[in-house]
Amino acid sequence: MLYTNCTCAGYDVTARPGLCPSGCKMVYGFVSMITTASFVCTLGMMPSFIFTIRSVRDKQKSLALGLKTFLNATLGWLPAPVLYGKIVDSSCEVWSSNCKGQGACAMYDIEDFRVKRATYGIIFCFMIICLQWVLLGLARKKKNWSTGVALADIIPQPEVEDMIGNELNNID
Repeated sequence: MLYTNCTCAGYDVTARPGLCPSGCKMVYGFVSMITTASFVCTLGMMPSFIFTIRSVRDKQKSLALGLKTFLNATLGWLPAPVLYGKIVDSSCEVWSSNCKGQGACAMYDIEDFRVKRATYGIIFCFMIICLQWVLLGLARKKKNWSTGVALADIIPQPEVEDMIGNELNNID
């Protein structure tokens, strides 16, 4: 099918239905970058699992793993498609309609979508990395995970040792 004399394109211009052909030469670089980023993001999965196992008492390990899985699903897997769906919908240029109302998007602004997807992806990853650094800083303060006591509370202070040593010497 070929359209001619389109008012928006000008006279003596022909148009075909569908997307315009793209001469994108960066697709291989983009795919390799996304693959590398996905690989790097998944590197934190096993340390997170080990951190969860080692940070709770033996009786609470199954509860901790269940709670971690529940929170991952609730805070990560459920809202993510909704948020990215809003991002995708915000770059729509033409909405189809029918008798029932607004339908699906008929045409997207590809450039706007590309910029929004990359920008929001970077923002979300940066927020997660900042949260992980804060949690790492809090976790480093707690050394003895099995008792829930900080290491500073277990190791006697030098003044206490001197007082105990002096008292023992006075007993003899």
